[in-house]
Amino acid sequence: GETEAKEEKKLEDAEKTIAAAPPACIFDASGIPQRNRIIINELAWMGSLKDANDEWIELRNLTNTALSLSGWQLEDMGGDIKIAFGNTETIAGGGFFLLERTSDDSSPVKADYVYTGALSNSDEGLRLRSSSCVLEDEVFAAPGWEEGDAAARKPMERDASGFGWHTSLLVGGTPKKKN
Repeated sequence: GETEAKEEKKLEDAEKTIAAAPPACIFDASGIPQRNRIIINELAWMGSLKDANDEWIELRNLTNTALSLSGWQLEDMGGDIKIAFGNTETIAGGGFFLLERTSDDSSPVKADYVYTGALSNSDEGLRLRSSSCVLEDEVFAAPGWEEGDAAARKPMERDASGFGWHTSLLVGGTPKKKN
């Protein structure tokens, strides 16, 4: 009767939710980074002058069109950071998206997203994948981060080409601003 119909409806709704969920991307899955839509643009892997835990990650939209991050995933090599973006996160065309660790206090700029987990200073990596698990961008600390100055608290940021890295000239870097 009525109870069976309600249970069947619940089951149908659960199946729709599962079907709509993005696939779980595997960190070790190979691929060549596309780097044509969204990239990892700046990393404060060393924290701030105030606190070494004030880490943040900046993404950059390389297109002129706003892009939804719905279903996109950002994960570190150790599995400490596992971010699956929801339906509300977007990046404006040519814009930046700031992710801050644990709270919105990691930089003087308002975070777009607060995550949990920590970036290791060595033997680490980050991979950004689209909602269909296409590898969009990656960066590795093997054995250490390619750029950035831990003592001076200067983040690692993309160069003008958008593909190479250099150490920011500014203490604290340039969150949500052009490098």
